[in-house]
Amino acid sequence: MLWDKVDQSQRTIRLPDNATLEEYALMRDLRRHLGALSSDKVNVIRNILNMDVRPNSGAEIRSI
Repeated sequence: MLWDKVDQSQRTIRLPDNATLEEYALMRDLRRHLGALSSDKVNVIRNILNMDVRPNSGAEIRSI
């Protein structure tokens, strides 16, 4: 549980090398809305992300 809290507190988001342009655009849009999302919106986003859970492919990651 402690490592989960550490992970949640990271201020740098790293994207996998195989992230698509659409995923980069999504992250840009999300970044622009951070700090202004309601709990309901956060829950909707989480529910959508949990619809198709894939294991990490082990791809390298890079910072944005």
